[in-house]
Amino acid sequence: MSGRFSTLQAFLETRASVVILPLTVFLLVVLIEFSAILLLNEGKLIFTLDDAYIHLALAENIRHGHYGVNLQECSSPSSSIIWPFLLAPFAHLSCSSYIILTISLLASVGTLLVCGKIVANVAEPFQHPSRYLFAAIVTTFLILATNLIGLIFQGMEHPLQLFWTVVVIYGLICERQDEPLSWSLFAGIILGPLVRYENLAVSLTALVYLFVRGHRKAAIICAVALVAGVAWFSLFLHKIGLPVFPASVLIKSRVVSTGGNLVSVLKNVRVSLLKSKGPLLALSTVPLVYVMLSPGRATRRRLLAFTIVFAMALHLIVGRPGSYSRYEIYIWTSTVLTVIHLHGSWLKNLLRDQGILRTSVLLGLLAVSTSVPYLDALIFTPLGSNNIYEQQYQMNRFITQYYRDPVAVNDLGWVSYRNDEYVLDIWGLGSVEALRARQDSDSRDWINDLMSKHNVKLAMVYDTWIPQAPDNWIVVGKLYLGKTRITPAHHVVTFYATDQITHQRTLALMQEFKKSLPRRVRVALMQ
Repeated sequence: MSGRFSTLQAFLETRASVVILPLTVFLLVVLIEFSAILLLNEGKLIFTLDDAYIHLALAENIRHGHYGVNLQECSSPSSSIIWPFLLAPFAHLSCSSYIILTISLLASVGTLLVCGKIVANVAEPFQHPSRYLFAAIVTTFLILATNLIGLIFQGMEHPLQLFWTVVVIYGLICERQDEPLSWSLFAGIILGPLVRYENLAVSLTALVYLFVRGHRKAAIICAVALVAGVAWFSLFLHKIGLPVFPASVLIKSRVVSTGGNLVSVLKNVRVSLLKSKGPLLALSTVPLVYVMLSPGRATRRRLLAFTIVFAMALHLIVGRPGSYSRYEIYIWTSTVLTVIHLHGSWLKNLLRDQGILRTSVLLGLLAVSTSVPYLDALIFTPLGSNNIYEQQYQMNRFITQYYRDPVAVNDLGWVSYRNDEYVLDIWGLGSVEALRARQDSDSRDWINDLMSKHNVKLAMVYDTWIPQAPDNWIVVGKLYLGKTRITPAHHVVTFYATDQITHQRTLALMQEFKKSLPRRVRVALMQ
């Protein structure tokens, strides 16, 4: 036994442990989450966000040469430029969810490896026998601190976004240490914003850093490629009759939707600093500001600190406020990794004075205290997936297997995926005319006008999103979640018919539909 312990101890004191230990923990937890999801969902892999199926619905039609969730009209519901195009080749396959999970898993493994490399490089100079074990523990804590596992099961593009983010941060760190610029740094700068617009904050500030550091030709070429990619997509949207920014960006960013006027900027900053993780994001830059304002520090250290602080400022000014899950994760991770890199001496002193056990406990408490919602996401991911299975997936089943006619919704996703019938998105992500009508009209008449135009006679909506339904809407029934609500916006979906004929028809169909629902999912019918 002592021989085995000695072998394990020897392994934990090698650089390889910085990769093996975090990766083992990561894959084990992913396997547990995956198994729990299949168990709760009767063997079906369902993502925790209905938004994932917006991309899949869009990707289905991209495969047919059309950009939009309905073949009858163009729309831009995706916040990502390239993600739906990446999904297009396999969106129609029954295994599409597993392919997305594989892509997300590979991207997250890549993120973890890059994080491990950054931490290992910080720990390597430490004159301590457990320096690599320390680096492995810190990297393992980063799994929680970056919500790495929760992002995988959302089915969105965020794992890929996070990968390119940490690639850029690692590239800047290498440049600060006088290592040659790598192709991966430029790839991350260009591809990051194409995965999600928010990455412009990191990419643009990285280009400024490279320009100031003397890599002017490379920075200019990279900037041209970046601008060309984003501009091409805006021109493409304009050509097909859509706003130059996707509807999701216009809805979620008041700064973009108002053209960046000063009032909207100030409001966004105020909300960003007061809500959710905003105060913690701002506070996380304090160690970097300290480096910036220390005259005795090397110029390149101060410049790297300034780059990340500037990126954080851009996020707080333009980014979506009030989030604590996926919208802020790229800038949070950028800041955490840069703080670890620039304050390695503090970690070294902590390890020397407190020892490996106490230091690990302290850092673990810090990771948990700053990532409580991420811990909640980790714990409740299977239940969040089950929520989507019990609500949006069942709504899709009702429309595609029973009703088989156009429908109106205010939560676009599963209902539009693998559904050939027209889906009117009242919220506006899937319909630019609905978005404009909702934002410009003071009455409810526009809903009926659009429903009449597209021959839609049934609506499945959250009452809280439409507190005053049109007068002619008749309640057919309500679909209730069978378990505690985690991910949907509401636990009840109300089915409305616009006339008596549709009411009676839908009522009969829902009576049959309720027999096929999962256990504990309830339908209340209004006779």
